[in-house]
Amino acid sequence: MVKLTFSYPMMIPPFKIVEFSELTKKQAKEHFDWFVNEIPTRINILMGAIEFSGMKNIERFDKSPESLIILWEWLKKRIKTVPISEEEMDGLRSALPEWVLKDVSDWKLDTGTSTMAVDVYTLQRFF
Repeated sequence: MVKLTFSYPMMIPPFKIVEFSELTKKQAKEHFDWFVNEIPTRINILMGAIEFSGMKNIERFDKSPESLIILWEWLKKRIKTVPISEEEMDGLRSALPEWVLKDVSDWKLDTGTSTMAVDVYTLQRFF
């Protein structure tokens, strides 16, 4: 038996990614407009992943507290973490004060989980 998997795609802008603080007003608006225009596609991808997982009646995601609990339960089962590299830790050590570093974990959400989390937020915020 072949196990089918759902590959959750990242949201990749059609322009070079730079720090938000470095964007001009025009670039910030272009980035924002692109993001907003991507919302229907991202919601469709998320709904496809939910359907692929076997969850039925996805129309019940109506932003009610009950539907958000169901959505959270679905997402919780798919959360994956990866270790933070030494290079990333070095960057954090140079950027954060010591009192913050004591609460920094040695793991982070993997890219797929982070992408799904943004899409879940987008669904509950804009759907």
